[in-house]
Amino acid sequence: MKTSGTIKTETRNRNAWSRMRTCDCCGKPESVRKDNTSTTCKSCAARKAGAIGLVTIQARAKPKILKPRESKQIKRRCETCAHDFTVAQSVVASTSNSSARFCSRPCYHAFLASTPRVRGRGSRW
Repeated sequence: MKTSGTIKTETRNRNAWSRMRTCDCCGKPESVRKDNTSTTCKSCAARKAGAIGLVTIQARAKPKILKPRESKQIKRRCETCAHDFTVAQSVVASTSNSSARFCSRPCYHAFLASTPRVRGRGSRW
């Protein structure tokens, strides 16, 4: 038993939840929800926002003029070989773990190996 035909559906009353809006920029009429307070359509709003974003990007991309920096080098003397060397001031600062007491790694290792202890812990390097 086959029945043919269309099933009747209820038609919704669009006027109950929508209103007609005309875009301020392009004049395009469209149906929007009643609680939508925007006066422009989506494409015009996106175009405005994109233009504002582009201006911001271009303003941030301008090259900045950098001032020439002074050399902040400090002269130090190696504790192992008494050789004079220069080191950046930031290395000597208290925020760094380095103290710039040695001119090279071999001098640092020579200092570590020369321990005054003869017996016990730390006596053999």
